Amino acid sequence: MGNTNTITLGGQEYPFGDFTLGDIEELQPLFALIGDDSRQGAQARTTIIWMALRTANPNLTVAQVRAIPRFKIPEILPAIRKIAIASGLEWQDEPKDPPAGEAKPVASPGEQASQTGTSPS
Repeated sequence: MGNTNTITLGGQEYPFGDFTLGDIEELQPLFALIGDDSRQGAQARTTIIWMALRTANPNLTVAQVRAIPRFKIPEILPAIRKIAIASGLEWQDEPKDPPAGEAKPVASPGEQASQTGTSPS
């Protein structure tokens, strides 16, 4: 294992290492679900954490990850953020302006009025 990163779960630090190409292929579709509040989204978040932790502990099971004591929901996003960055994905905390030459989102008439100080006709 070349790089060792850690994530905090239940107030405890857990190490994880480098991902294989196969890991990244499995992780990519899961990252698309992390913002989903459904059971599928929750399972995706758990699977992402498990896949990271098994890089340091190949015998770790999903059931063991689910059984981490004192786990707190606010720990999920920072852990997934670290995993995403370690896997090579670009993480955006806030939307950025579009690159030069690309169109910016169009404001609704109400937004345009508040920006120009006039009311829509």
